[in-house]
Amino acid sequence: MQILLTSRPLSSKPISLVNWLTQVKTQSPFDHVAIEHEGIVYESVVKVGVHKLLFKDWVVGREGTYLFKYEIPATEIDLSVFDKYNNSGYDIKANLIYFFIPKKWKKKLLSKKWDNDFFCSEITAIAMRLKDPSFYTPTDIALLCDECGYLLNIDVIQ
Repeated sequence: MQILLTSRPLSSKPISLVNWLTQVKTQSPFDHVAIEHEGIVYESVVKVGVHKLLFKDWVVGREGTYLFKYEIPATEIDLSVFDKYNNSGYDIKANLIYFFIPKKWKKKLLSKKWDNDFFCSEITAIAMRLKDPSFYTPTDIALLCDECGYLLNIDVIQ
């Protein structure tokens, strides 16, 4: 089972600015996290929400993106979470809170769950059975992978 973390270089694409803002606000080199198992990627993204797709389709449009792959034991992940929340939305509200609300109010606001919408590191944290999943960033997930697994490789998507 692999945890995928990405870092897209800044470009003229609108998503590039969103990814850059994510990296700045989370103080992270990573802008996205997903899970791959047997050629299928499990994730939550803007406009689509929680879903799964083939790895070969996932890399389309990600050319030039740095891809960090961590190998972790399958026992660390519960993929049934993605079946349970398949087609749930992306949690824009939580991202807005994280980006624009002062730190002293974030914890209170992020601890409330208004709906079944999830951002990428949140749904990954749920699949990893972590407490308070809405507080995890892609970097937090990477640090956990260092503890329970190992960095398999770093590539640039072609």
